[in-house]
Amino acid sequence: LLTDSNIVNGPPMMALAPPDDYVQRPTEYEQLINYLLANDGQPVGITATIRGAGGFGKTTLAQAICRDDRIQAAFPDGILWTTIGDDRANVLPGLRKLYRALTGREAHFVDEQDGATQLSCVLANVRCLIVIDDVWNLAHLEPFLEGGEHCVRLVTTRIAGAIPKAAAVVPLDAMRVSEATELLGAGLRNPD
Repeated sequence: LLTDSNIVNGPPMMALAPPDDYVQRPTEYEQLINYLLANDGQPVGITATIRGAGGFGKTTLAQAICRDDRIQAAFPDGILWTTIGDDRANVLPGLRKLYRALTGREAHFVDEQDGATQLSCVLANVRCLIVIDDVWNLAHLEPFLEGGEHCVRLVTTRIAGAIPKAAAVVPLDAMRVSEATELLGAGLRNPD
């Protein structure tokens, strides 16, 4: 676990809150919670992946999961978040961001492998959730999967080839009619 000297203002919470018009996707939400807390409510060192087409709410669902009380209790050393992006992505800034969030120090990595190794060392005794958002290429994800045997990764992607072989996958398809109706009605006043 992180020591007090590593944590300035408590454990890092890097996930933004979901938008005001967030619509719960209960089936997928609970399935992901169950994967992330598969060991009697304790996190297990797995990678869970939300896979779906662009605009289907993968990032928003991940944000909501990060705000769940069960998840926050299970990951006392923080919830980390980085966004990768398309095939031209540079993963070094994401590695640096996570390193800085955990240590409070700037990272001076030589290359991706050095960054992955140093981040892995910091994760050695840490229990946190690491969200790697918008992954397009498995090679860009791999540096974030090193080390942290007590950490769990949550990946969002639209690309099947970007999913690690051992990952638990939750497909996120188009909203159900009731969910879409709730989204379309968000912010409208009830005409009672």
